[in-house]
Amino acid sequence: MAVAGEGGKLRNRGEITVMYRRTPCKYPGKNIAFHVNEGSTDYWLSLLVEFEDGDGDVGSMHIREINSKEWLEMTHIWGATWCIIAGPLRGPFSVKLTTLSTGKTLSARDVIPKNWVPKATYTSRLNF
Repeated sequence: MAVAGEGGKLRNRGEITVMYRRTPCKYPGKNIAFHVNEGSTDYWLSLLVEFEDGDGDVGSMHIREINSKEWLEMTHIWGATWCIIAGPLRGPFSVKLTTLSTGKTLSARDVIPKNWVPKATYTSRLNF
């Protein structure tokens, strides 16, 4: 933001107007993956969403346990990381994502297997 040697002038300008815009994510040929974060258990499950193409701005995330019709809402931690505190949670898990800007929803059925483990990544067959 500053020309070499001119940093003092920039610091003395006070507030600087910053303009930004959202750009779509581009992961051609890749499907959404869910990385189970280290420390996850049957009572605290944390997932990192990877390779979401297009909108890429996940606004809500839910999981559904095996033999359940109920979608359980996950809590946004930061970035693309979500968690749920419940339990004991029983896989396999289906995951439902909804984008923030367009409201598009997709559901990856049984994407996280029954015998899931922390630090593993499970890839869906879907993308936005």
